[in-house]
This record gives sequence, structure tokens and C-alpha cells, in this order.
Amino acid sequence: MLPISRADAVLDIGCGKGGAMITLAQFAFERVDGLEISPKLAHIARLNIRRLDIPNAAVFCADAADFTDIDPYTYIYMYNPFPEIVMRRVLDNILLSLKRRQRLLTMIYKNPVFDSLVLCSGFHKIHETQQIHPDYPPFSVYVANGVSSSAS
Repeated sequence: MLPISRADAVLDIGCGKGGAMITLAQFAFERVDGLEISPKLAHIARLNIRRLDIPNAAVFCADAADFTDIDPYTYIYMYNPFPEIVMRRVLDNILLSLKRRQRLLTMIYKNPVFDSLVLCSGFHKIHETQQIHPDYPPFSVYVANGVSSSAS
């Protein structure tokens, strides 16, 4: 349902072993990158990406709160990967990125525990699902266009 094109790049924040990256690689993204704090999980994600011969993917091992190289991305994917304090820093880094490089940025947030933080940061919700089963948490899709009002 999202207008993904070869000009788009996605970053999976908290990519774990790379499962969502593998799914995202099936779409027309120019880049499918992951960010993982655990060196062990980042290594496994790299192995999985290599085994499946996904050439347009990279996995970065870093703390999401400190990761600021967000400018190349037009999509962000997260599966509620961290606590509130880290989420606040991630959102701040995204807003700073939007100041540096104005663009439409779409966030896909599975199990959106911090939905209110995302909305307060200037993102607008364009889609959400409801939880239909405990094993299948809901997700929300948000967009921010250029510089949000809270980042000004």
C-alpha cells in the first residue's frame, strides 16, 4: 500500500538477525539497511543477508540513540526495539536529519508502544492496524514531511 520506489531506502532500527530486512528486500528499495546494538545479532544479520544474496543491504552495529546517519533513508522500520529514553533520542535524530535533508519520511512502527511520542514529534499517522491475536501485534504507519513543527 506504500509508494515504494527504487529511489527509496529503508533502515530497520533494531534489526536483530535481519528477518524484517529480508522481507523488506522483496520490495523495490534501493537500499535495505539494518541497525543493531548487539555485535552478535548484527553478525548473524550480516550472515543471513549474505546467504540470501541481498546485495543492496548493510548492517550497522551501533546504539540507536547515538546513530545519526539517517539522511539517506526515506523509510524507517521498527518493531518496538527499545525503551522510551532511547525512542526519544531516535526521534530527535530523525528530526535533525529532516532539517539537514528535507524529504518525505515514512515510519513503519510495529507494536507502537510509544505512539504518542511519535505523534508529538511531528509525525502524522496515515494507517494503523488493531491487534487481532497476541502473537501478531498491531503496527502504525506515520509520515513526516520536511521539518516538523516541533523541530523548528
